[in-house]
Amino acid sequence: MDDKLVKHRGIYKDLVYSSRPRSEYQLRPNACIAMALAPELFTPIYAFKHLAKTELLLIEPNSLGIKTLD
Repeated sequence: MDDKLVKHRGIYKDLVYSSRPRSEYQLRPNACIAMALAPELFTPIYAFKHLAKTELLLIEPNSLGIKTLD
């Protein structure tokens, strides 16, 4: 892991070994869908942390939806 590329810690990644390594550390809402469909795959404490970051960074006040990328 290259610390210069890490944009966020404590998130679930949805990319591994990308041709663009920085994109592995961008926050996307995809994990929220996975948590809803297969919650048994996630550790509750880490899931709550990920959801808190998602709410903080991807949901803007008075918006009608969630952003697709931080």
